[in-house]
Amino acid sequence: MTPGTFFFDSEFKFHDGEDGKKIFITIGSDRGITLVVKTTSKSKRYLNDFGCQSDHRFPSFHLAKGCCCLNKPTWIDLGEFYEFNDTDLLQKHFSGQVREALNKSQIQCFEFIVCLFWVNFGLQDHQKLLFLLHSSQLSG
Repeated sequence: MTPGTFFFDSEFKFHDGEDGKKIFITIGSDRGITLVVKTTSKSKRYLNDFGCQSDHRFPSFHLAKGCCCLNKPTWIDLGEFYEFNDTDLLQKHFSGQVREALNKSQIQCFEFIVCLFWVNFGLQDHQKLLFLLHSSQLSG
């Protein structure tokens, strides 16, 4: 999966066991696992300042209405990571459950990726993946 790609999942599984419609963004893949973050248009937990909100109680990256072809202000939630098995994700894509919403050529994902580095969650396994992603963005 290409880092920075927006996908729509009609049956996204949340950490609390619930499922629902959700846009998520790929961060990167490593050893058959794709790391993603979800988005939300519900603003009650977030600031309305555009861009990186790494110092906020609920870290996020805010995309204003109209940015990236989104019809609502949207926050990329940097407080929760989700891991998808690449094979399962591909099967969901072929079944139509998951479809690409936007690709990274339509957005400036580098700022979003840098914001991820600023947010320190203490997740050692994810830090390596993010470092590799950052390195590939600088060289590409």
